[in-house]
Amino acid sequence: ASPDGDLYVTDDRGRIVEIGSDGAARIVAGSTPGFRDGDGLNARFRQPAGLAVVGPGRLVVADAGNFLVRSVAARGSFELRPPASPFIAPRFDIERFAMRPLLWPVAPMEGPHEVAGTLGEIRSTNGSARFHTGVDVRAEQGEAVYTVRDGVVSHPISTGAFGSLSEWLRVGPVAYVHIRAGRSRRSDMFDDQRFVPGYDETGKLVRLRVRRGARFAVGERIGTVNAFNHVHLNVGWPGEEQNPLGFRLMHFEDTIAPTIARRGVRLFDEDSQPLTERVRGRLLVSGRVRIIVDAWDRADGNRPSRRLGLHSLGYQVLARDGSSLPGFEAARETIRFDRLGADSGAASLIFAPGSGIPFYGQRVTRFLYVVTNTLQDGAAVEGFWDTSQLPPGDYTLRVHAADFRGNTANRDVAVMVVR
Repeated sequence: ASPDGDLYVTDDRGRIVEIGSDGAARIVAGSTPGFRDGDGLNARFRQPAGLAVVGPGRLVVADAGNFLVRSVAARGSFELRPPASPFIAPRFDIERFAMRPLLWPVAPMEGPHEVAGTLGEIRSTNGSARFHTGVDVRAEQGEAVYTVRDGVVSHPISTGAFGSLSEWLRVGPVAYVHIRAGRSRRSDMFDDQRFVPGYDETGKLVRLRVRRGARFAVGERIGTVNAFNHVHLNVGWPGEEQNPLGFRLMHFEDTIAPTIARRGVRLFDEDSQPLTERVRGRLLVSGRVRIIVDAWDRADGNRPSRRLGLHSLGYQVLARDGSSLPGFEAARETIRFDRLGADSGAASLIFAPGSGIPFYGQRVTRFLYVVTNTLQDGAAVEGFWDTSQLPPGDYTLRVHAADFRGNTANRDVAVMVVR
């Protein structure tokens, strides 16, 4: 707190918030997790773990996720400083994490288990679309959950959503979701001093935290599966998650090629109106076109009805004789789910309306990918297939889909470019 009675706090989104003595709150710095110097919302922090007021309009922030001590100050309180060194670029050490295969969070930890969801699948929260950030491992309620890597609890807020289906625990760079942290199926506390319970006046358990600095070794029990019947596993820094399948999840196999629905490629004009007119069986296209693909994947050992998201998609344009056109010698990969970024609107660019998991009577999972938009290195950008760059005539549009193991599927659509 400042001498004037203002209170400064931070949250898990990397924001520094001022709460005035009158109760009014405002964000003074930060917006989404990451690292960047800048004014106000342009600044980015990873896991701010401590704050101190060091003068009027000036704070010092312990940015634990970036391993830096940083200064936050009002414009008039900042002295002239040289630019930050370009060598200060904190990042999750993917190479080091990938040196060992990734274990499963339930027994047997060597696997295999049924995968119920992969990185990049669409989910909906309060009516807004978002990406699924990790991998879901199917397990029965009450099964023990184990740490998959050695790790240290480094953040003061290492658990959340206590008692709900979304309860989570983070140990180092790995987060475990849909668990009862530190508790049995009946919510009895483990005999483990690293877990600190909190009770109300009636003696009811109402909260739980894990001691900061607590160390966990691979294979230690950290909780039990809750009523959601799966463990969600995130790898990487919050808001910048990596694809867990990229870390050699032990004995995970996927030899089944993706599926593109028989009529799963639909074309729309720039205004999102469907293109339906045909001549001699060819779909007429002109101007800038959107391509939407209904496609999904399956993994070995999964039930046939279990649809999973894809790893990459793209498209290719061929001449009528099947030869590739300049710029389309290979499929142009537009979507790739290696990692996710902090862009909250990205899922709405990559997935068309109607996408989602079975919910409220919806019969099957549907993934409707907008493959003319791009998702690369976690950043999403709107795009089109500009048919005006081609001479009028007959062409073949080939849509390409691939899963993480490199199994592929293609679907061709005969088109006629007109003016």
